Amino acid sequence: MTKGKYGRNRPPQYWWTNEIAELRKSCLAKRRRVTRAGRRPERETLQVKDKAERNRLTLGARIPPELKDAETTRRIVDGLFPTHPTRTDATNDDETAVPSVFTAEELVGATKAMKRGKAPGPDGVPAEVLRLMASLRPEILLDLYNTCLTTGTFSDRWKVLLRPRLTDAIQDGGGLSDQQFGFRRGRSTIGAIQEVVDSFRSTDRHCHSARPVALLMTLDVKNAFNSARLELPLGVRLVAYADDVAAVIVERTPDLAQYALNQTMRRVRRWMTDHGLQLATEKTELVLLTRRRIPKTLRMTVGTDEIETRGEVKYLGVTLDTKMTFWPHIRRTAQKAAEKIASLSRLMAYTTGPTPGKRRLLMSTVNSILLYGAEIWADSLKTEKYCHAMTTVQRRRALRIACSYRTVSAQVVLVVTGVISIDLLAFKRKKVYGRNANVT
Repeated sequence: MTKGKYGRNRPPQYWWTNEIAELRKSCLAKRRRVTRAGRRPERETLQVKDKAERNRLTLGARIPPELKDAETTRRIVDGLFPTHPTRTDATNDDETAVPSVFTAEELVGATKAMKRGKAPGPDGVPAEVLRLMASLRPEILLDLYNTCLTTGTFSDRWKVLLRPRLTDAIQDGGGLSDQQFGFRRGRSTIGAIQEVVDSFRSTDRHCHSARPVALLMTLDVKNAFNSARLELPLGVRLVAYADDVAAVIVERTPDLAQYALNQTMRRVRRWMTDHGLQLATEKTELVLLTRRRIPKTLRMTVGTDEIETRGEVKYLGVTLDTKMTFWPHIRRTAQKAAEKIASLSRLMAYTTGPTPGKRRLLMSTVNSILLYGAEIWADSLKTEKYCHAMTTVQRRRALRIACSYRTVSAQVVLVVTGVISIDLLAFKRKKVYGRNANVT
């Protein structure tokens, strides 16, 4: 029986080049000469040549082909580490006003914000002890914290006192934008994604022929919209989480969406120029969100560049497709979770290995991958195809926990291991998120 050939049809890695292939071929040839030399005197000379050839191969495979171009390397470095003009309005250290010292009221407020019943930090002092010290002998802590404040040597663990002052300073300066979901209590990436999805779902209120389209544009901006308040065209909404910014344009036709896109980009560029910021237009992505039977791949003008709309875009960890079916996100999430289960399975042999409790604990880490953003896409699991993709991955996890045969069905092994079905967990997350949103 002939030996099977494996891996012949696998595509090469993106970094593989003909130069690396020739280096590898030459390295293997010199290694065979060393092996065949045996104990002959020329073996040492051949070993030196073999080592030099292996070093050349290692260096050639370590540097990607695109970085061997000096112009490309310079452009990447300039993009990662941009140079900014020197500020002329910076104040001198000698002229900087001395900050006011902390008061007893600020100390008591900071200690009350600390949670009770938690394990102490590296200093070994529980939160309950700090609360008592702040109420009975506040001067002990105030002397320590005020010395740190005046000398500028604050520990990262003690900056809880600075948080109220920073919050007040931000509010005095106008506060953060209402569309900024980062750095805000009670807001998260789920809220930002929900804003984008709600803009798309608002188009379903019309009949099919008069249904408008939604154009989603992701921008590569560095801290540009933390406090920005722009007067945008009608039907345009900006959604930001930290420096991840998305613009949603709702118009009746793609041509009108292009017109609104041009207006939006002009106003955004003007605002960024006034604040000394830049926009990486080449990193901007566009996707046309609509259920209408129209071409989804269009070429649109963004500033001076032409960008082709894509079939899907990844925003804050969730893949959004043109019809908001969330099938690309579910498919990629299931594949990622399956790879994680395969890695964890190497630690869990069927005959020997961890106990079922430890297996269940290790495999619970997969839930965080499967259920991220479930508050948004939970309704998609009502489609049998989408739910089956998730259940298949969950079944592999349950088989490892129960040490069962692979012929056991998903329903049976989930009951045996006490694992809740993934669709029920997703619907629960969505229900809890909706209840909390109504309360706040």
